[in-house]
Amino acid sequence: MNVPDVFTARRAATDRALARLAAELPRLEVERHPGLTIYATGSLGRGEVGTHSDLDVFLVDTTADPDDPARVGNLARIKLLSQLMDVSEAAGFPAFSGDGKFLAVHALGDLRDLLGTRDDDASNVFTARMLLLLESVPLVGHDAYAASVRGVIDEYWRDQRSPDGFVPFFLINDLVRYWKTLCLNYEAYRPEDRQLRRIPLIKLRFNRLWTCFASLAYLVAGYEAVRADKGFIPREHGVEMVELTPLECVRRTVELRPAAAPFAQCALDEMGWWLTVSDLGKAELRERFADDAFYYEARDRGNVFGDAMGDMLDAVVDGTPLRRKLLL
Repeated sequence: MNVPDVFTARRAATDRALARLAAELPRLEVERHPGLTIYATGSLGRGEVGTHSDLDVFLVDTTADPDDPARVGNLARIKLLSQLMDVSEAAGFPAFSGDGKFLAVHALGDLRDLLGTRDDDASNVFTARMLLLLESVPLVGHDAYAASVRGVIDEYWRDQRSPDGFVPFFLINDLVRYWKTLCLNYEAYRPEDRQLRRIPLIKLRFNRLWTCFASLAYLVAGYEAVRADKGFIPREHGVEMVELTPLECVRRTVELRPAAAPFAQCALDEMGWWLTVSDLGKAELRERFADDAFYYEARDRGNVFGDAMGDMLDAVVDGTPLRRKLLL
């Protein structure tokens, strides 16, 4: 496949951003919390950092015993988040979005135990778990990060009895549910002003769809048939999905399912266009989207991109029982 040059440029920018963060992370007093991991998501997690990207992070404490002094308690959390804001600023990132309201320390037990419950969405644990799987890179606590990934993946494969015949439909459903949740969130919080709706709508059609369905395509591309109506997806394949960026997921999907290649190429071309034209500050981006011609082009190309991602997924599951499971 021909990967647009902008992906290479964004990967290089990501590596530079990670290097800046690495130089500042010693400010964090995490020695007392060996069970803590901090992982970045968003453009940093996707390997697509732009000129104006911000820093999105999640904190997960893998300490199981609530009385363990290594656990991140309330006072430690306040101190840690203050230090994290200093790190972000020193590394050249803008202030955390939403006035920092999304900065919290989640327990790994919650990421596992709240799976499928009514509290999953309300506590923001669902988002923390999905972004851990879809677009994360560890900044602090690499061992705790690996334990978090293993813990979550094991929960999705918990009903596996034998290597042949198990497909993690719960995980597949959650990946699709996360996309639908993002769509619902857009509808719930979209501005009344039609002009102000334009940017979040196009970001939904490109960035958010890219994150969800690049990983989903790779996950289901790991399906191994045992017979016509039965097969399995190895647990290790789910772990590999977490390790890959969306671009790497698409490339590996094509390696596993060559029939998906033309659709993947179309999606890459459109995503490359979006990454190129969207690398602007907030004020500049608003001005750009005030131009009707540009907005309509972005909207139309977003439709082409979405169709290509859908066709790629169709090519991956064609001839397998997974096609129906994605719909019903």
